[in-house]
Parts: sequence; C-alpha cells; structure tokens
Amino acid sequence: MSVTSRSETDAAETEADSARQGAGRSRRRPGLNQPVRALIAVVELVLAGVALWLAFRWWPQGITEIDVPYGGKQIPQSLYHGDVLVRAIGIGTLASLLLLDAMRELMLALRTRPLRRSKRRERDAAETPGDAAA
Repeated sequence: MSVTSRSETDAAETEADSARQGAGRSRRRPGLNQPVRALIAVVELVLAGVALWLAFRWWPQGITEIDVPYGGKQIPQSLYHGDVLVRAIGIGTLASLLLLDAMRELMLALRTRPLRRSKRRERDAAETPGDAAA
C-alpha cells in the first residue's frame, strides 16, 4: 500500500486540470464573424413575412358584423371570435420576435473583430501626424 502526501495529490490534480484546459484550447470556438448567420437571418426574415401575412389574413376572420333588430331599427353589432384574434396576435408576436432575431443574426454575421493594440496605435499615429512629431 502506498501512502501519498497531500502535496502529491494536489500536484496530480493540477496537472489533470492543466491537461483539460489544454485540450479545451485546442478546440476552436466559432468567432463572431460567421457569414452563415446571414443566411439564417434571411430565412428568419422570410418566416417573419409569412407570419405577418397570416396575422393580417386571420384578423378580419375574427370579427363578424351582424345587424340586430331593435325597436324597428337594425343596429349593427360586432361579434369577436377570441380564438381567431388570439391566434392572429400570437402569430404577429412571433413575426416580431423573428424580425428581432434576424437583426441580431445579421449583426453577428457582419461584425468584425476589433483592431489589435499595435494596429490601433499605427492607425492613431497615421491620423495625427503633428502629435507624433512632438
């Protein structure tokens, strides 16, 4: 039976943690500038357009105009069909959420990385030549 000290156990755990971190670094995470996101944004815009078209098509179906006789006159009444109106409102809300997500996807597709410090310094030096000479 071998007896290991506390420091040996801690050292082994530290090596295992560093090995896990090294393995995690070798996997490349996707960056911000992903052009495939533009395609996703276009698909979401099309879906938002279809959803908006459905909302405008369903809304009039949720309201029925009828004339009710009252005292020898015809009084116009509106009957509201809640299920159809809720469906139209829900699909309209879905269209707005799809539109917001499409804008987010488009921004992520077009976003570029910020300049590194060395390139930023070069750019600033090129913009202000009078200050660099002083």
